[in-house]
Amino acid sequence: MTESREAGKSWRGLSQAGALVRRTNGRQRLGAGVGAALLVTAPFGGLEAAGTPGPDKLTLGKSFELGPYDVTIRKVVTVGDLAPSIKPEREGGRLLVLAGKVTNPGARPEFATLVTRAFTVKGGGVVVPEHGGSAGRLVSVEDGEDISTINPGLTYDVAIVFEQDPGWTEQPVAVEVDGYQFLEEDPLTLDPQSWLDTDEVATSGRFDVEVRR
Repeated sequence: MTESREAGKSWRGLSQAGALVRRTNGRQRLGAGVGAALLVTAPFGGLEAAGTPGPDKLTLGKSFELGPYDVTIRKVVTVGDLAPSIKPEREGGRLLVLAGKVTNPGARPEFATLVTRAFTVKGGGVVVPEHGGSAGRLVSVEDGEDISTINPGLTYDVAIVFEQDPGWTEQPVAVEVDGYQFLEEDPLTLDPQSWLDTDEVATSGRFDVEVRR
């Protein structure tokens, strides 16, 4: 699957983007803050996995199937915040971000939680929710807002955002992605078509983390 956009930005382009931000409305500024924080240091795909990827390894810049979605992770970055859209809840904390894109090639809308609940980051000091559930948030880079549903035929540039505990030390992180099984009929929910988390890691990789101060 080929990339539809070139993600690298020159400093001149970033300067122009800054001027554009000053002319945009509040909602657009949220997305501009997210986009600038993720794009300023290096083109997507500029970092390599710490280990040599095999056929079952998660590879930066390479699309893979995740339930109903096609997903590409382009870079792994840690930032102080994604202001004004997202800030760490804990004083001194940071945000670890998997930046990429998600496409729904199917014929029906699908929930974004299918993405967030599949991803686990190990070694990144990610804060685990006290009451369970997904630790990550799926955020649109375009407008800085959380994504709840992705309609058929749409592609989003996204940030999968995890909060990090204060004191995280810079080191490679392991990213694991659970697989899904498609059920024609789900006897538990009476949903005629649904995706069941297999609770097994379908793809994984170990990556260096780009640090933004």
